Amino acid sequence: HAFTFSNSTEIQNQINLCPFALREVSVLTEFILGHLCCSLKMSRQRNKKTSKDEIDDADKNANTESLHNLNLNPSFEPERWNPTKMSLMIAIDSTDSPHFSGQSTISIEVLKESKNFAFDLFNSEVKILEVTAMQAKTKPVAKCHLISNGRSIQISLSDPLKPGKASISFKFKGNIRNDGLGLYHCVPISSSNQGNASWNLGLICTHFEPNFSSLCFPCIVDPSSRINYSLSVQVPSSSGLEVLSCMPISSSSTKGAFTCFEFEESPPIPSYLLGFAIGSFVCEEVSFKSLLTPSDSPSDKLEVEENRQEIKLKVIVPSNFYSEGMRKQIISTLLNAGTQSLHACEKYFGLAYWLPKLDLVAIPFMLLAGMENLGLCFLHVKEDGDQSEALSSAEADVLHEVAHHWVGNLVGMSLRLKEGIVQFIEKQLSDKIFGSQKKNARKKGGQVKTMTNKKTMGNSLESQLQRDFCKELNEDFYQKSLKSIENAVEEMGEKEFQKRLYIVLSTFPTTFLPDSSPDALSLINKS
Repeated sequence: HAFTFSNSTEIQNQINLCPFALREVSVLTEFILGHLCCSLKMSRQRNKKTSKDEIDDADKNANTESLHNLNLNPSFEPERWNPTKMSLMIAIDSTDSPHFSGQSTISIEVLKESKNFAFDLFNSEVKILEVTAMQAKTKPVAKCHLISNGRSIQISLSDPLKPGKASISFKFKGNIRNDGLGLYHCVPISSSNQGNASWNLGLICTHFEPNFSSLCFPCIVDPSSRINYSLSVQVPSSSGLEVLSCMPISSSSTKGAFTCFEFEESPPIPSYLLGFAIGSFVCEEVSFKSLLTPSDSPSDKLEVEENRQEIKLKVIVPSNFYSEGMRKQIISTLLNAGTQSLHACEKYFGLAYWLPKLDLVAIPFMLLAGMENLGLCFLHVKEDGDQSEALSSAEADVLHEVAHHWVGNLVGMSLRLKEGIVQFIEKQLSDKIFGSQKKNARKKGGQVKTMTNKKTMGNSLESQLQRDFCKELNEDFYQKSLKSIENAVEEMGEKEFQKRLYIVLSTFPTTFLPDSSPDALSLINKS
């Protein structure tokens, strides 16, 4: 079968080579799911409550056409156009149905006159209701074409956009999933909560890595595409729910049946680092201030900013999960782990934590042990079983996700390279921080789990995506990515590796470092 999708080598119609198979780190690979390390920028907007009938009618009237065997350019085409910012609004339609709707406006810089623009979107999961384009005072007619591979769309315009600034806006709707991918309902899956009749909001989370942001909204899921996001989320005002996201909240207001939470604009990030959670929470926060000094620098020189403002380190636990005693233990354990991990990482990297906040959120059901959403780390803390073991595992996971805020978040890297580096650093620092052998007990890949229920056990896209994800992102992948870094450090020495890593992080902030670049190669080659 031939699949058309975006990829970092700009070659189309390839059957994938497994990106996690053992090979040189610098070799780029293609994955049949699409982009493995993706960037996403979203902005959600919704102005009124929409009934299911209205959404269905809009679907029928949407200006969409199905095009088969259409040969598209990759969705990320920096030689023709670049996205620069996304304003994204996501709205939860009601408390008793698993649907969401959204609006987004993507600001772009057109470099070559163009009539066609491709975006990543699982178009069988998210339906485009309306698309518009704007440049200066012109508004060409826009049509959305569904690509037969099911993972991308093409926007065709009646008149081309000329070089300069422009924007493309979408209205869309989709379903909240139950398989731990995209925008998903975070509850145990059982026969008792299948179907809409017993559905309730509870806790809704996101998991967008590596390419699952396109299960939620139209975007570019190439990790080298980093843009600013302005996110807003609307929830039914009667629910009393709160919203967490990567950046500090800028405002919240209630209009009619909805409460809207707006967040500050993010720095340039890939789409997979955008995350949010909706639910009822309890939290505790402490102030964190860097203790970094010039003597901590791996390089010969380190400029330490004076009078740096304190940031808020917050531990957040959903109030409708865990016992009261367990919630208190989670908060105490993760606050301590977060503070120590921040200090240890700052000293190892020689760079201060660079964001205005850090939230550590306990999540009762995840496919992975943790996720390093920008400024919003999700940590899997199991609700049942051995509580001591669950806390111990989550404590060690904090270090891993915090370290990613430098390696992968500050400077983007391929999935294999960033995971290898962070695991190596975690291995070096874990004993020093926690005084135990937790570095040997933590097996992030081994904690990939299934949330698939009887309803999704067939050949549906939902269950297939989960099976593919769990198969590829397994313990073997993490072990091989770690081994490649350990071999490199053994040849060059840890001090030299630490120095090279400092140079990369301090030279290329908020950019993506391709595996083939000399600076990325410097981290895995002795010379």
